[in-house]
Amino acid sequence: MKKILLNETKQHIKDALIRIYLDKEITTITVKDICNEVPISRNTFYNYYDNVYSVYEEIESEILADIDRITIDFSESDFLQGDIKKLYGINEVLDYISEHSMYFRALLRHGGTNGF
Repeated sequence: MKKILLNETKQHIKDALIRIYLDKEITTITVKDICNEVPISRNTFYNYYDNVYSVYEEIESEILADIDRITIDFSESDFLQGDIKKLYGINEVLDYISEHSMYFRALLRHGGTNGF
């Protein structure tokens, strides 16, 4: 079994949830499923998260915050005025989606939540 560094544990937990979520509904995913996938102990999981939903909510929040940060300089007037320099930011969004495609596939596969 590969030993995981503490500073990587949260990311491994999130990645594990997403891998599992590609095949299962969120309501059927257990902490045990995630712990087996990482692998970590249940105690380690609970050091970082309260439950499966808290992992999911953090993933959604981080993705939405990242996209918001990338698009902060966009405005409707940029599109209407054809400000090409501002429109290049769209490539940043597309790159972000590409880099996180597994997350987007999983989150959108089940229709997402109202927030996503």
